[in-house]
Order: sequence, then structure tokens, then C-alpha cells
Amino acid sequence: MRKGQTMRINHNIAALNALNRSNVNNERIASNFQRISSGLKINRASDDAAGLSISEKMKALIRGLGQAQNNIEDGKSLVSVAESALGLIMNPNLQRMRELIIQGMNGTYTQEDREKMQTEIDQIKQGIDEIANNTEFNTTKVLRPPLVDEASKPSGGVADIVFVVDVSGTMGAHQKTVATNLEKFAESIQAKGVTDIRMGLVTYGNDSYTIEKFNGDKWCTKFEELNETLNNLKNDAWEENGMTAMQLVANQYDFRESSAVSSKHIILLTDEFGDDNEKYDETLKRVKDTGIQVHGVYNPNASPYIYNGDYEKKSYFNFINEIGGKSVDIWEADWGNQLSSVIGEHIGSESSVEIDKDKMPTLHFQVGPAEGHTFEVELMDARVSKLGIDDVCIDPIENAEESLEKIDEAMAKVSSKRSEFGAYYNALEHIGNNVGNYQINLTNAQSIIESADIAKEIAELEKNKILLQASQSMIARSNEVVKGVLELLK
Repeated sequence: MRKGQTMRINHNIAALNALNRSNVNNERIASNFQRISSGLKINRASDDAAGLSISEKMKALIRGLGQAQNNIEDGKSLVSVAESALGLIMNPNLQRMRELIIQGMNGTYTQEDREKMQTEIDQIKQGIDEIANNTEFNTTKVLRPPLVDEASKPSGGVADIVFVVDVSGTMGAHQKTVATNLEKFAESIQAKGVTDIRMGLVTYGNDSYTIEKFNGDKWCTKFEELNETLNNLKNDAWEENGMTAMQLVANQYDFRESSAVSSKHIILLTDEFGDDNEKYDETLKRVKDTGIQVHGVYNPNASPYIYNGDYEKKSYFNFINEIGGKSVDIWEADWGNQLSSVIGEHIGSESSVEIDKDKMPTLHFQVGPAEGHTFEVELMDARVSKLGIDDVCIDPIENAEESLEKIDEAMAKVSSKRSEFGAYYNALEHIGNNVGNYQINLTNAQSIIESADIAKEIAELEKNKILLQASQSMIARSNEVVKGVLELLK
């Protein structure tokens, strides 16, 4: 026997090695069977962790592209419906109206003849309105604005208003003025259609900042609650850090979003220049980022300067102008009324919800697999009143020439919009072709990562089968070697 070789019976190392290789080959064969039967070379994350991550992202894009193609086809169908309806308005309706007007302008016809022609013109107008009112795609009106259900119409705008009040020693009377004018302030806002109003109150003085609570909440909806709190504030501070207080509001209050220009408001109430105006820039950025509009009731004669290496003009006046709010001079005798007429009316105008019954919506088609992949389609209001032909008549004959001009303008509008719809259709078709090509190429790339090469897997399977048989044979042979120990015992 060679050096290092011994005859052991407790452990058959050769058999253990062969068994280990047999187990490995068994696992490889199982993996081959799984890949061949599924057609995928990545069946679980352990097969290829990085490849699986890339493949799943590609799958999401591929499915998104498939839906985008469906969206594009729907968009093309909508555009086709709208364009076809405009074609019907053009011919025979507008063409016939023009023909009747030219006919009525001829002096060979009597008054009675023109009245009959006018009757047909009026019937054509009704027909045009019927086309415009009833042409729709999946309940979406495409040649008139959507019908507004009065019952479901919003009752008005929303406004969230936080009063930021300086509680230094000289402010007591000013706070009471706000309280006594709150009712007028509310009336000014509500007169603009704002019916849903929430109010908050933050007081500041020295380095102390308090978010006043109303029945445990930062917001209140009753002006008398705010009124009572304002009348009971203590005024014992001597520093005014208004910029810090406004940052607190921007960070701590849950303002509601609205379709209005701004439904988020701060009303700053102070008779002094701020002691923390070095925070001007960061406060301005924070307030702008939050979408809050700031209004001021303050002393415009207080020093507007801070020293920051150079003298800079950094005042509440500048701040409010940059935000786009309104301001009132706290030292004017009627500033309480101005709180209503200047600031209240402005808040109402900015926060109210207006519904334009005659505004045509812009449709946004999702033509790609990600946010921002949209295509806009501007629809046309094709009702008679919007085409400018609702008063077209040939009786009396003096109006016929003007009516002919109106018909020509209406025909030009319809023709222009039909051309625009045709351009929309062609653009959507091009986008659809690009989306289809992208989907094909992405599918091919995803298949290379995830799909199994069946021929290669079969070859691997046959190799692993042979290795399995060899390892099983070696287990048997290694067991025969150990039997040689028995010869020594004879």
C-alpha cells in the first residue's frame, strides 16, 4: 500500500466522495428537467439573482407597452368617431345650409319661398346639434363639453387658513381687532363660493411657539372658537421670530390640496419687524415648496433691513410680494375692515372652484409604459352656437350675405378641426408602430435573459445522466475495496 493509504472500515471516504458527486449530479438533472419542462432558465431567484431582477423590470415594461398599444387603438377609435361626426356636420348639413342661403339670395324667390328655406335651415341646425350632443365614445362626449350634473357639482371651494400671531406686549389690541372682524372676514371668503373653511392658530414670542388646539385638533371650522382663543391670548413676549413660526406651519399643518390656484394660506399678524429675518431665504423656499400663500397684517414702517455682511432688503413686504399674497397696514384705522375686503376677498377668489360648462376637456392618452408618456387631444365643441351659426337666416334677404359669411367661417373651423383629427390619428399610428417595435425588441432581450436554450439543456441533461451513472458505479466499486479488509482476518 502507498504511504498515507490505510484500510479503514469506520469511514469509506471513497464511497462518501462518490455519493457526494452523485447527489450533485441528481440536483443538476432535476434543474435540467425543470428548465426543459418550463422553458425557463430562471425558475427561482437562486438560478440568477441579478438576471431575475432585470427580467422582472423588463416584464413590467413589456406588459405596460402591451396596454399602451391597446390605449393607442382606443385613442385612434375616439379620434375617428369625432372626425366622422364632423364629416357629417360638414356634408350634408353645412353644405346644404350654404346652398339654401345662396338660393335665398336670388331675387326670383318670394317671401313665402324664403320662409320655407328658413324652415329647412332651422331643421339643419337642430340636426347639427343632435350630432354634437349625441356623438360619444365610451360615454365621453367628443363634440360638446361633458354634461354637468347639478346634484354632484362641488358646493364650493376649500380654504385652509392658519393665523400666525405675534404675542409680544403691544399686540393685545390688534388680536382683539382680528377677533371682532372674523365674521366679516368669513363672509368675504364665502361670498366667493368658498364654503369649506378650516382655520388654525400659531402664536409666537421669544423662542416659544404654540400650535393652539381646538377640542384637541389643530384645525377649527367655527369662527367663534378662533375668536375666543384670540381674545384669551397672553401678551408677554418681547422678541418676534415670525420666519421660524411660518416654517413651523409649513412643517406641521396638513393642508388640503385643491384645484384652486391656492387653498393654503398663512395670515401673519405682527406690529414689529422680525428678529429672525436671517431665515428669510430658507423660509421662503419652504413655504413656496408647500404651496402656501402668505398674507400680512404688519407694520410697513418697521426697519426692513438686516445686516448680513451687506445691508439687504429682507422684509415681510418683500416676502409677501414674492409669495403673491396681500398685505394690510396694521396701523391704519380701518385695517380690520381691510382684513375682510383685501385679504378675505383675495383668499375667496383664489380658493373658489369655478365650473365652466362650455369648456371642452383635453384628453390625455397614456401611450407608453411609464409616467409622462401621454398624448394630448384637443376636442371641439361643434354645437351650432359655438360654430357661430345659431342666428343664420335668409329672411329678411338683407341678412343672407352676412349669414353666408358665417357659414363659410363655420365650414373653415370644421375643416380645420377635421385636419387636426387626421393629424392626431396619424401621430397615434406612428406612436403605435414605435411602441410595437419597442415591445418586440424588449421581449427578445427579456427572452435571452430568462428563456432556456432547450438544445443546450438536453445536452447538459445527457451529460449529467452519464455522470450520475458513473458516480453510482463508483459507489459500488468503493464498497468492494473495503471488503479487502476481511482478507486480513482469514
